[in-house]
Amino acid sequence: MVQREFTLVCYYGAKPAPLEALLRTLVELLASRWGGAFEPYALGQMHATLIGLETELVDGRQVNRWFWRHRGERRLLDAERLTELIEADPRLPIRIRFGGFHPRAEYPFTSRGQRPYERMFQCQGAQVVLMGWPEASGTFPATLAELRREFESANLLHKYHADPARDADNDLFLVLGQLDRSRLLATDITAVEREAREFLARTPTWVDIDRDALALVAYSDPRLPEAESQSWNAEPALLRRVLGAGGRPSP
Repeated sequence: MVQREFTLVCYYGAKPAPLEALLRTLVELLASRWGGAFEPYALGQMHATLIGLETELVDGRQVNRWFWRHRGERRLLDAERLTELIEADPRLPIRIRFGGFHPRAEYPFTSRGQRPYERMFQCQGAQVVLMGWPEASGTFPATLAELRREFESANLLHKYHADPARDADNDLFLVLGQLDRSRLLATDITAVEREAREFLARTPTWVDIDRDALALVAYSDPRLPEAESQSWNAEPALLRRVLGAGGRPSP
């Protein structure tokens, strides 16, 4: 039997209208250029992970996977603290900007050493990825990375925060679908990446990460197909019930 895992995500299922319009436009563009080599996800399953709740069995207890793998710490989810953060953390809501980044403009941040123009749309292996970042009054604060660090107080370590002194993941990304690279020339891939980036540069889109944007999802397939996953909204009383005693979600 495949063990189900849990994750806290943004924009699962129904999407804010501006984000839905952007995703539909991008999928149509990619399908028209790549044809059957591109397998888009269903709109509802597209999502952005805020923090994973994945666990690992250590000494008979389900501990946080990333605290264990990255730091060798046996941490059990503090469900009450997690719910408090979702309900009342002052960083929420966080405004996210997708697009509007230009190739020759200077920005006060990079992502994995790359400029936002390159990172806002990429083919990463087989995954086709859209990426955005927090924006506030024309600045780009690290509020998403800070919130992910704050989840450590609930005994949840972000997958990309292995090194506490160096790592700060402020990226919010959605996977649009899967690309079969064997069916395309490398130039066909880079040309469409360039076209998608040029479109995004002209078309900034803003959405908020607030409680209404969040969902707790139980899954066995990390792509989160809706027919095979179970989700709950982030209403505090519901989360307290779902997360259950002992910090292990139980559908």
